[in-house]
Amino acid sequence: MDMWQQVLDVLNAPITEIDGKVLTPLGAIQVAVILLLTVGVVVRMRRRMRRVMTDRFNVEERTANWIIRGTTVLVVLVGVYIALTSVGFNLNVLVAIIGGLSVGIAFGTQDIARNLISGVIVSAERRISVGAEIEV
Repeated sequence: MDMWQQVLDVLNAPITEIDGKVLTPLGAIQVAVILLLTVGVVVRMRRRMRRVMTDRFNVEERTANWIIRGTTVLVVLVGVYIALTSVGFNLNVLVAIIGGLSVGIAFGTQDIARNLISGVIVSAERRISVGAEIEV
């Protein structure tokens, strides 16, 4: 039993302290495992999404890539959030700041976003092709 107590003492020994939260080797291992699981989920999700969208729903390859990239970023961000909050880091302040900044940036770039979304829709519909005449 003395050996297991020594192992637990090593795993619970503080590595560093960030904002009053102590990071231990056990916590670092926990974060690494959650991030590895996130990467595994992302890899499997990308393969399955590509197959389902192109085979079952007949989505074009370019549109499928956009959807897959957006979903991948979302899943990775959620995985990092879960990994860091699992060891006690409070990211609610960071999420609130990012939310406020995104609202400000969204108001500032409305026209750019509108044009980008219109471009994606036109690209997905494929109504305009090479040699088509466009009247302005």
